[in-house]
Amino acid sequence: MNSTSALTLAIWCIAVNTQAADIRKVGQASVNLDPVHEWMRKRTGERPMPHWRVIKPEAFLGVINGANAFRMVVEGTETKEILLQNPPPTMLRLGKQMRDLETKLGRVEAVASAAKRASVIARANRDTTPYPYYSRYSTTGYRRQRAAQARAEAEVVRARAAVELTAIERANLEKQLSTVRTQLVKTQELAMFSGRTIDGRELWDCGVKTP
Repeated sequence: MNSTSALTLAIWCIAVNTQAADIRKVGQASVNLDPVHEWMRKRTGERPMPHWRVIKPEAFLGVINGANAFRMVVEGTETKEILLQNPPPTMLRLGKQMRDLETKLGRVEAVASAAKRASVIARANRDTTPYPYYSRYSTTGYRRQRAAQARAEAEVVRARAAVELTAIERANLEKQLSTVRTQLVKTQELAMFSGRTIDGRELWDCGVKTP
C-alpha cells in the first residue's frame, strides 16, 4: 500500500473511531467491526477478523446475476471484479453515475466521429462543385450552378457546427466524468468474501449497518 492510500485509510479509520459502533448484519448474524477499525488505527498486534477487508472501487460494472458488480482494489494491492451485496449508498450512487456518464460519452464520441466524416464529405462536395460561370447565353445554368455552390457551402457550415457542438458536449462530459471518478475512488468500505463465486466473480458482502 502506498503512502497516499495509507494516509487515506488512517484518516478513514480515525473518523470511524469517533462514530457509533460499526455493527453489521450478515445473514442472521450481527458483527461488531469496531475491533477491526481499532486495529487499523493503531496497527499493533494481530489483526482481528482478517476476512473483513478494505475494498476501494475503481468502476461500477452494472448489475450482474442480480448483484452490483464492481472492479475493486482489495487492501490496496489486488484488483478484481466482484459482485457486492449491500454496497454503501454513496459508493453505489457514484458508481452508477460514473457508468451513466461513460455511456453518454460513448454515444457522443460516436456522434462526433459521424460529424467529422460528414464534414470531410461536405468539404469534398463543395470543392468538387463547379464554380458558377456566368454566360449571357445560359443564365439558367448559371443560376443552377450558383444554387449548387450555395448548398455545398451551407452543408460545410452545418457540418462544421456539428463537429464544434459535439466537441463541447464531449469536453463537458469528460469533465463531469473526471469529477465523479475522483469521488468514487476515494470511497472505501469493509467487506467480506462470502465464499461463493458466480460466473467467475467472487460474491462479497458489506453487511447491513445497524443503528
